[in-house]
Amino acid sequence: MTGVSQLVLRTRSRFVLVAMVSIATVLVGAARAAAAPTPAGGPTGGGTTVADQAGVVLTRIAAGGTTGYGLGRDGVLYAWGSNYQGELGDGTTTSRLTPVPVSLPAGVTATQIAAGDREGYALGSDGLLYAWGWNYYGQLGDGTTTNRSTPVPVSLPAGATIAQIAIGGYTGYALDSDGVLYAWGWNYYGQLGDGTTINRSAPVPVSVPVGVTFTQIAVNSGSAYALGSDDLLYAWGWNLYGQLGDGTTINRSTPVPVSVPVGVTFTQIAAGNSSVFALGSDDLLYAWGWNLYGQLGDGTTMNRSTPVPVSLPAGVTATQIVSGGTAGYAVGSDGLLYAWGLNNRHQLGDGTATDRLTPVPVPLPEGVTVAQIDASGGSGYALASDGLLYAWGYNIAGQLGDGTTLDRWAPVLTNSVTVTSVVLAGVSGTNLTSASNGTWSVDTPGGCGLVDVVVNWTQFGATHASTFVDGFAYGSPPTITGQPSSATIATGGTFTTTVAVSGDDTPTIQWQQQDSGGAWADVPGATDATLVVAGLAETTSYRAVATNCWGATAAATSAMGTATVKDPAPTHTVRFHPNGGVGAMPTQTASVPTALRANAFTRAGFTFSGWNTAADGSGTGHAPGQVYGFTADMDLYAQWARDSEGTGPVNPPATGSAPAGGPGGPSTGDGGALPSTGAPFLDVCVPGGLALMLFGAALLRAAGRRRREV
Repeated sequence: MTGVSQLVLRTRSRFVLVAMVSIATVLVGAARAAAAPTPAGGPTGGGTTVADQAGVVLTRIAAGGTTGYGLGRDGVLYAWGSNYQGELGDGTTTSRLTPVPVSLPAGVTATQIAAGDREGYALGSDGLLYAWGWNYYGQLGDGTTTNRSTPVPVSLPAGATIAQIAIGGYTGYALDSDGVLYAWGWNYYGQLGDGTTINRSAPVPVSVPVGVTFTQIAVNSGSAYALGSDDLLYAWGWNLYGQLGDGTTINRSTPVPVSVPVGVTFTQIAAGNSSVFALGSDDLLYAWGWNLYGQLGDGTTMNRSTPVPVSLPAGVTATQIVSGGTAGYAVGSDGLLYAWGLNNRHQLGDGTATDRLTPVPVPLPEGVTVAQIDASGGSGYALASDGLLYAWGYNIAGQLGDGTTLDRWAPVLTNSVTVTSVVLAGVSGTNLTSASNGTWSVDTPGGCGLVDVVVNWTQFGATHASTFVDGFAYGSPPTITGQPSSATIATGGTFTTTVAVSGDDTPTIQWQQQDSGGAWADVPGATDATLVVAGLAETTSYRAVATNCWGATAAATSAMGTATVKDPAPTHTVRFHPNGGVGAMPTQTASVPTALRANAFTRAGFTFSGWNTAADGSGTGHAPGQVYGFTADMDLYAQWARDSEGTGPVNPPATGSAPAGGPGGPSTGDGGALPSTGAPFLDVCVPGGLALMLFGAALLRAAGRRRREV
């Protein structure tokens, strides 16, 4: 019980029949198997501090007559104490001084637990309610009166979604999420609330007042209680001591309102034997019913048929409450645990056997924060926030869970854990620390790869070990962080490629090459990150394989890098001719398609118009900058377009085949060769003399015209 919205009710021993049950849902995070130590890995050199928790550490408890139950952080439901009717649920009737697992169906974990005098209940993760133990009155709710030493489903209506469970006085209860309350088992006093006193071996609905739904339930030996949606508290069943709180001692077979103080609503209730407790909206703790031993905590031994305040210390309010039948318990707002009532079995835990009519502190160790309390017929329990369980009082059947049958006058730690060693791959860790709740830490000694972690500890006077297979990873397997490249080389050339790898420890590299059949083989001596292969005669693919101490199964293989062996295409040359122009242009050589060079020739009175494979333009034309495949040698002749002042032939016929001036050399104007035969001399050799002759002729014609005019 961890807050006002959590209700804790349990059944007590056959001497003091009390019912208490926790209805608080267990946190999802706690209901899972123990995880491996964290962190899960570290460097091969060691020195990583890993931690975990060992042993039976509890997250929720429930106290029966002489039996205890606890939900472990590993998701297992444990039980200890008497087992005469199979109430431990382990398939036997052997009593246990230390916790043993309850045999819930495979794959099912408990989300709520309730303890009866000789019965146990658990709400399963599959949504079913399970019960086991004594079944004389049909209190297991399975339709029979057969005892069960392992859990069996309670026969609730199909589709019922159970929100809370309780058991008290051989009677079981289950509250549906819709507010419908079911009951079964013993009904001598009308405690099933169905208007009869007939025992039921299967659930029947309780007669809820019209328009009311129930939100919390609490039960004790022969009586039941429920908070209604109308903020009233209802009660029914046995009323000999006024425990129904209606101001009478009349038994009721259907719910009646409790006489709550004016202006007060109850937020949390707990019932034990014939005494009842409730937390009020005014922050007071109220009690009523049987008070022979001062268990109402009001400073008297007078029975009360209506609620009266419990005498908690001034300024202290209760945050958790529980009834142990003839004793009451409350966690105060000051963090202390208080107890009062009968103390013949040291159930008050104050180190005495003196009854107390008002609350006195229970001496828990300093610094303990109580997460939940519970009590049974003569025994008290406090579950600390760190999962440690403290118990005191009656211990005839080992119900305190401390491995003995000795009564305890004050709280004792029942599930203390001592971790003795943590071993990784056969080597013990260093700097071990261990706390009583099983938490431990250790520094890793160093190693490589996935290794088992073995945790050794003592608890309940015995030694234990847990093995986490592959529980820690030293270092990391190889990883390819940079892939090899491919390249094209000439026959007999050299291929160079590189791979990048990472890992701890540092990986070793082995290059492999692929044969013509596709098989891979190691390249002898090729163990560097950079592969250099000289004199290749054919195309070959290579890859790198990286390994380290993680072994061959963790090897990393790179992608392929391929050396493509291919001889270069032959080169060809283009020679450029000025064809009447002047200037210089080198030859152009290439083996792949390439744009032709821009024209560099000039010719007075003419404009360059392109290239042609024939000097007179009768061949194949090529535009300036045109891409040529360079598949053969070729001569190109400049082509000229006459300007207005140009003279002479536009495109003279070719007279030679040599390039203009060679590569970058001076030009003679026609490709570098003098005319041989048939070439016009005036056009080629004496253009200046010709000009003079023409000029003189023009002068003579002009002079003749002037004489005629005279």
